[in-house]
Amino acid sequence: MQLMFERFATQHFKAYANWFKLDPAMVKYLGEVDEAWLAYILATPGQVEYAVFGDQIMVGEVGLALPTPSNKAYVITNMAIHPAYRGKGIGSCLLNQLLALYEGQEKADWLCFIDPDNLLAQKCFTANGWVEVELDTSGMLKYRFDNKQ
Repeated sequence: MQLMFERFATQHFKAYANWFKLDPAMVKYLGEVDEAWLAYILATPGQVEYAVFGDQIMVGEVGLALPTPSNKAYVITNMAIHPAYRGKGIGSCLLNQLLALYEGQEKADWLCFIDPDNLLAQKCFTANGWVEVELDTSGMLKYRFDNKQ
């Protein structure tokens, strides 16, 4: 499935926030999505947020912190799949196509942090070649993907 990545904008917010009403576990794993969150992601330099579309429907959302001189890794800060579209391989497509978007850019590690209780996210990342490297001091599982090959 070919997905389309579009910079997250105000017009995506209402649909995305509704996902959290459909699946309360999203609040547990991703936190609250409110106007303050929207303002933050739209204004934070070095942070890219994408609305992800398949067949004209927003099926995913992903945030990415770009490498900096002090943190030389791409860090997936959040990733969500629309509750009605889970289990269809969209998470795997999203991860692989996100990596492809940054192919040819700075060769850097890719990291993400996953709640130890979020078994669906762990399964998705592991199935796509990500490796759990440690339990972070924040209590989150740290996963790594080596993109320097």
